Amino acid sequence: TEVLGDKTGQVCGLRLVRTEVGLPDKGHRPYLIQRGTEFDIETDWVIPALGFDPLPCPQTDEEETPALNDWGGIVVDHHQMTSIPGVFAVGDLVRGPSLMLHSVRDARKAAEQIDAYLAAKANTGQQA
Repeated sequence: TEVLGDKTGQVCGLRLVRTEVGLPDKGHRPYLIQRGTEFDIETDWVIPALGFDPLPCPQTDEEETPALNDWGGIVVDHHQMTSIPGVFAVGDLVRGPSLMLHSVRDARKAAEQIDAYLAAKANTGQQA
């Protein structure tokens, strides 16, 4: 319901609310807000994932930024890892506008690869 910012205007979290699927209305099922279920989560970035036109990855002043393709999407390998070791990406920011099915499939693959990456780091005693 809201993007939260700190005193400097930097993103610091999201305020969310739980929903439930309502009764069908004119061919679609609306989502109904469950009152009193608001909660906040901390985050450093918020990347919009709505719409049909590709949006470029936001640029940062950080030393490491992921490799981008010609339209500004994040480039990933076959494990969904970006050019920054240990940073994974999925969804429209990688594919451009696509089916949600593709994003879910890629997210599952990324979750498996993140687990494998962290397990390998743990086995070698390196920090992730």
